[in-house]
Amino acid sequence: MKTKLYVCFTMDVERIKPLCPPGGPPTWEWAELCVRSYCESLLALGFPATLFIVPDTAEKQAHIFQQLRGEGHECGLHIHPQGWGDNYKNPDSHDYLGGYTGEQQFEMLGRAKNQWASAMGVAPKTFRAGNFSANDETFRVLDALQFQSSSTSQPGRVVPGFKAVWQGATRGVHRAHRSFRLIEGDLDLVEVPATVDATRTDHWTGVGDARLEDWEAPDILHAIKNSLEWQVANHATIHHLCLFTHNYAQFEPKDHDGPFGRSRLAVLKAVIEAIPDLAARHGWSVEGCTLSALRQHYLDLQKPLRTS
Repeated sequence: MKTKLYVCFTMDVERIKPLCPPGGPPTWEWAELCVRSYCESLLALGFPATLFIVPDTAEKQAHIFQQLRGEGHECGLHIHPQGWGDNYKNPDSHDYLGGYTGEQQFEMLGRAKNQWASAMGVAPKTFRAGNFSANDETFRVLDALQFQSSSTSQPGRVVPGFKAVWQGATRGVHRAHRSFRLIEGDLDLVEVPATVDATRTDHWTGVGDARLEDWEAPDILHAIKNSLEWQVANHATIHHLCLFTHNYAQFEPKDHDGPFGRSRLAVLKAVIEAIPDLAARHGWSVEGCTLSALRQHYLDLQKPLRTS
């Protein structure tokens, strides 16, 4: 009997904005404050974080992430091709991840993984593409590179310019498909879709994407309720939430000066305090987990794959 709601809080950890055209924190000091405040606040509330870190930031701030990993948080790979290495100097000559062929993605992500692993002292097992950009070859490439879990889909997102079209994608945790990104397949790679509010179509992404840095608690909770209702109606194998933010949002008890100074801690607390009641309506308890832990919980519940 499925009695748990597994909750993942994630953060996309970018390079600083001058070196990352798609966007990022203003300074390295601010980036560190945002990562630390998020992880510390979550841990105090009983939840680990999953950090998706671009390779250059993994190199620059490896000591931070190694410490946080030792405290129970998970670190995975994130990438924006336009902000990787020296690509920021001529960003228009570089595409989003979903704009590359499978062979190109394999070469790019293989090098990015090695760079990240060299900095961190361990290979990443989980992945998220920048801007949720992917195509029908991406999951097969991730599986070939021995990634075990991913959170690259945002069901309902329609942003062709970012090569990120997820209209019709399944909203439940599933094994990724080797040839078609929108459906369940048989790869060892487990995909964990981001939590969305499908009733919202007024957002620039085409779906309510419930990001913690600029949505208020009632809106995020509406997305959570909508997601759980979908999972119940569609008999999801496992019940989950996957919420996200970026390392330009801070979660300290008090605000800091400047345009990035508004703390989101109150929003985070309000969401976490409300989740148990929403779960209890379905008869579930709540367990916070990393993406890799959610993958294992899913595999423990999944029916064996057909062999013929």
